[in-house]
Amino acid sequence: MGLLLLISIPLCSIGQTKEMALADLKSLLYSEKEWVKVHVAEFLLWENCYVDEVRVEFLKEEEQFGHIPKYRIGIWRVLVQAATDEKNKQYWIDKIMTAYRNPEGEDRLHAIETLAKLQVGVVQDLPTGLESSFRLYSLWNYTIGSAEKKQTVKNMLLQDLVSNKLTELERHVTSYILRYIGPLAEDEYRQVEAWMRKDDLKPDLRSNLLATLLISGPESQSANVMRSLKEELYAIRNESEAIPHIMTALAQKGDANDRKIVVDMYTNMRDIGSKDYNTDLHATAAYMVLNVLRIVK
Repeated sequence: MGLLLLISIPLCSIGQTKEMALADLKSLLYSEKEWVKVHVAEFLLWENCYVDEVRVEFLKEEEQFGHIPKYRIGIWRVLVQAATDEKNKQYWIDKIMTAYRNPEGEDRLHAIETLAKLQVGVVQDLPTGLESSFRLYSLWNYTIGSAEKKQTVKNMLLQDLVSNKLTELERHVTSYILRYIGPLAEDEYRQVEAWMRKDDLKPDLRSNLLATLLISGPESQSANVMRSLKEELYAIRNESEAIPHIMTALAQKGDANDRKIVVDMYTNMRDIGSKDYNTDLHATAAYMVLNVLRIVK
């Protein structure tokens, strides 16, 4: 019934669509588990909505699952962002740092990624001797608070990417990290774009890179270039692997011109009767709608 109501909403009913997206996120906060629940909570926090409810819900999660490696990092990550004061915030950060500093811990990878996301620096020297995603997230953490370190790491990541030194997973993680340590300079942007077009990439990696170019393109990037990148992303929207990257890109860079495709994607993603229904994509679509329609008059 909810889907039918949404389909009947004309595109001009922006307020109703935003209310529905927010209601979806609130519902998913209570119905979902583990990492989907974490993502939903963060979307609500980033929108500054239901902050108290998110905090209460995740204090319950911590009480019940705070001993479970990996997932507990997600719980603490949410509680850091939902903290009411600096002392409380530091309490949860310290728990993540303790997990990271345990060399035998099962959740060191999750901890270093989360510390990088939260902009909590723990890596003081340029990481060496590390492998795969742990190396990449450690490099990201190393950049915190220093433009010089950020440029050093960006140069390393770009060189490894275009030299085909990375595994498929490492390419995905590298693209993701570049969104956070950007923006890319003009020559860096051209370097990534040229490499992307030269290789026959799978839809998931191609869409990941297109999203990164859109999100972290040069600050002087023209509207025409941005529109061209969006059109390339739209063109592969029937590839299921591309959907998360398309929605992430639109959540950050969508505008009034993207209104129809944003609402269409949201309608499809919230269709619980679909054989491809995915709660994580549903949540991401709702977050995308809230961000894009906020700027639409």
